[in-house]
Amino acid sequence: MKRKINVCVIDDEADVRAVLSEVIDNSSEMQVVCESGSVSGGIEVIVDNDPDLIFLDIKLIGGDAFQLLNKLKELDFLIPPVVINTGYSDFEYAKRIFNEYKNIVIMILQKPFWEDWAEKEENILSKYYDMSSKVLTSVKNDRIVFRSRRETYIIRTKDIKLFKISSGNKGMGKTTMVTVEGEYDINKSMNSLERELPSNFIRISRFNIINSDFVEKYNSHSNNVYLKDYEMVLSMGMGYKERIVDYFEK
Repeated sequence: MKRKINVCVIDDEADVRAVLSEVIDNSSEMQVVCESGSVSGGIEVIVDNDPDLIFLDIKLIGGDAFQLLNKLKELDFLIPPVVINTGYSDFEYAKRIFNEYKNIVIMILQKPFWEDWAEKEENILSKYYDMSSKVLTSVKNDRIVFRSRRETYIIRTKDIKLFKISSGNKGMGKTTMVTVEGEYDINKSMNSLERELPSNFIRISRFNIINSDFVEKYNSHSNNVYLKDYEMVLSMGMGYKERIVDYFEK
């Protein structure tokens, strides 16, 4: 059975959250896994649950959608596609968010959004799948599986050198998987990968998880890590250095 899209609903009105959650849970392709009405609570449930899609209201308890998205960006969290929920009076503000976060905001959904929901749901899903053209669906000890539109790729973990996020796109870019055959963009956060990958994969910074089997050498003074047949020198981040030292020296 196809896995449903995990959705997080962030709206300051409890009755609106309830209605939106109900229509989403009635979908054959989506399910609500977390919700909140505030900026701080929204950040917490998003980071903890790592949803595939966020429905986000403009006005929230303790702030607004801008503050929530900006904080996730500061945390280097890979923000999933976002649907902005808005009333008529906030539409111009919603367009501003759409313009500033155009890489992740897929749609502005005007209230009352349950009217003509079937058509709106179809548009949301279409835009979601367009953005998530490569979706990592399974991580196992010896292989990972991800979908790219209608094709499914199976990559052996022994052939994966590292996962990386460009520092210029932190919080908004896609994670890149570097293999012996090439590079693939996958819509998966580093935190999720760190939890799911086998133990020979080590997080060495906010931006890199490496396959220890490809480590050629490392320098604990310069904090540099060198991988076999990989030209770029990787840097161990503050708080991550002990992981690679412990792995190889203990």
